[in-house]
Amino acid sequence: MLRLTMTDYALWADAELRRTLEFAEEGYIPLVALIDRLPLSDDIPLPPEGTLVKAIRAHASDIFDVRMLMSAPSRQAWYGKNPTSRDALGGYEVRLKDAKDALYRARNSMRNEWDARTIYIENVPPQHRNVAGIYRFITSLLPESTTDDLIGRVQHISLPRHHLDKPDGQPKCKGFALVTLANAEDVASLLQHWPWQRAKPSPSATAGKDLSDAARYGLRMTTKSHWGKLNDEFLAYRQRLLDQIAEEDAADEADEPTTSDPPPPAAPEEASAPDAPPAATLDLSAPFPPDCLVFVRHVHPETNKTTLRTLLARAFADASAGAPDAGIDYVDFSKGMDTCHVRLAAPRFTAQLVRFFAESPTAQAAGLDAAGAPPGGPLRAIAVERVQGAREELYWGRVPEKVRRQAVEKAVRGGAAAQDTAPVEAGEHKRKRRRRG
Repeated sequence: MLRLTMTDYALWADAELRRTLEFAEEGYIPLVALIDRLPLSDDIPLPPEGTLVKAIRAHASDIFDVRMLMSAPSRQAWYGKNPTSRDALGGYEVRLKDAKDALYRARNSMRNEWDARTIYIENVPPQHRNVAGIYRFITSLLPESTTDDLIGRVQHISLPRHHLDKPDGQPKCKGFALVTLANAEDVASLLQHWPWQRAKPSPSATAGKDLSDAARYGLRMTTKSHWGKLNDEFLAYRQRLLDQIAEEDAADEADEPTTSDPPPPAAPEEASAPDAPPAATLDLSAPFPPDCLVFVRHVHPETNKTTLRTLLARAFADASAGAPDAGIDYVDFSKGMDTCHVRLAAPRFTAQLVRFFAESPTAQAAGLDAAGAPPGGPLRAIAVERVQGAREELYWGRVPEKVRRQAVEKAVRGGAAAQDTAPVEAGEHKRKRRRRG
């Protein structure tokens, strides 16, 4: 990790670091200057200097020289509160052994050269999903070299930022990354062995644990330029979906009645028509369970998931078997909102939920109202809308893959034992079982 802070790429990209190294006395720079540049995630604390010094001496003595600063007692009594930077830093200093050559290479590098040696990797095995893990993983996949500089062959690792990531924090790895390599030969080798479109690997190609994991999780790679085109296409597609959702929401708001009186229940033959599920293939290979998602409007902003689950489960109170809320897989609700998404355990529960609240207008009088109240006045009837098409695809695309797989399995089983395998996501915690005496 420390080596990544002073590669040729790092010196080229970081002008401040390059100037610090150029004017450093005897080539030594404060170790803390590199610690601040370590690509650590927000949940990993910065290591102390002593720990890094031991690691350098044990594993990177051929790359760095390290020395302790021997400073005199505080000079504050003589020079006031503004000691020199060297006095203020203290601790250790490090020197890159080939700093002169590294600076020469950095000054003579071009952006297009680094872009050509950068690849996009996807489906990184879960146990390697951080910068340090990706570094070790990619290094293990590189072909044997006649040189001993195995560490320097990986120059930089960047985690593309997700729109939900904190703007001032280090992005978390979600299975993909941009990796910059030192030479074009390594780029060509990796792209050849792990192409973007590839057939199932042969057993001989997956010898070794890292190779086996890479094949198991479908590791694939492409050039940075190709990734840029794919990313542009995805962003354009996502924007089209968001625009379509905004147009549909605006149309729905325009169609809503302006009076507070509940709409009259439709005749059975009229109510059943919009509830007919679309023709969709439901099997274990599906990316998500089709027709198992609804959008609920006009819930109380101070309610919670447990109350909503009980209230919505009134639609299944007459079920012949299982708990009333067995048809509800997950209530995706955020405090302060008057809408939420609800994932159902099977398509048949979706039709039943939509039909129930269309035929039995119900409002939520208070945050903890789990029984429902007659709509009227300020109380608006809860509206349950089936989510399909582009909106359905966009929603499930934000759900973790493991949860999607569980939802598909439940839907294939017809919703059986839905409560036993309910997903646990952010904001929803498993209940602790009491110990029996």
